[in-house]
Amino acid sequence: MGLTPTALLFAASFAALGAGIWNDRRPWRPGKPNLIWLMFAGMVGCLVFGIHLFNLLLR
Repeated sequence: MGLTPTALLFAASFAALGAGIWNDRRPWRPGKPNLIWLMFAGMVGCLVFGIHLFNLLLR
C-alpha cells in the first residue's frame, strides 16, 4: 500500500476516533447509544495505519 492511501486511511481512522470521543462526551441519558465500538475501531486503525505510515516515511 502506498503513502497516499495509508495517509487517507489514517486520517479516516483518526476522524472516527474523534467522532466517537466527541459523541461519548455528551451528558449521559437513558437509551444513549454506546460508541465504544467506534472508538475501538478508530484506535486500532490509528495504530495500524500510523505504524505503517511511519515505516513508509522512514524508507
